[in-house]
Amino acid sequence: MDWVTISDHTLWQIGIYAQIVSYCVGAIAAILAVVTYRANARKERAKWTVQLYEKFYETQHYKRLREELDCDANAASRCDPCDGMRDRTLPTI
Repeated sequence: MDWVTISDHTLWQIGIYAQIVSYCVGAIAAILAVVTYRANARKERAKWTVQLYEKFYETQHYKRLREELDCDANAASRCDPCDGMRDRTLPTI
């Protein structure tokens, strides 16, 4: 009977230790998940910024809009790309 009592107590201790270890592993996994999420979110923001730059500055689609934004409203006569474009409406985005 002593062996059964020792075995029950040992199994109880192993269960407690296993529970503690599982809590620690869960906490570490949660911390790693947050770190990974933040890194991926930062990468996605950088990717979005590059795509926005490429769409707006490297393609010809928004060239007229870029020229309108770059020209000063009072200096229309000095800004050749904007001459004659003040009365036109800008394309919708």
